[in-house]
Amino acid sequence: MAGDAWVATLFLPLLACAGTATDTSIPASTLEWLSPSGGETVAAGDVSCSIVIDHFTLWSPAKGNEGEPIGYFAVRVDDAAAIESASTVFSLTIDAGAHDLTAQLYYADGDPVLTADDAVCDATSDATCDPVVSTIHVTAE
Repeated sequence: MAGDAWVATLFLPLLACAGTATDTSIPASTLEWLSPSGGETVAAGDVSCSIVIDHFTLWSPAKGNEGEPIGYFAVRVDDAAAIESASTVFSLTIDAGAHDLTAQLYYADGDPVLTADDAVCDATSDATCDPVVSTIHVTAE
């Protein structure tokens, strides 16, 4: 029973945000690049990357179900899709030159995660909601 209580305590706040237009009692999800850092020069080719995500549970993009408060992130190199992942440590192949790396959070059903003023939003929110996105600029040589 103690294990069941732990699971309920962990997932109850996440389930609560799924049905709320804007819920300020649940911290907004955040996403931030750890490496490479913005403005860094990296070696062209395979680049080791990592991000940190707070207040969100990552789940395999191929295994999500509609309505679950879990998901994945997608990374774009400039305007090209690069990866979808549930692992915060990954590798990107980057050609020589200047590039923007953009990571964005998505729910398991493919909808973008939206936040407003440190609150969680859903598609019916009338607040100004923005996607959870982090972009850095790197130069590969």
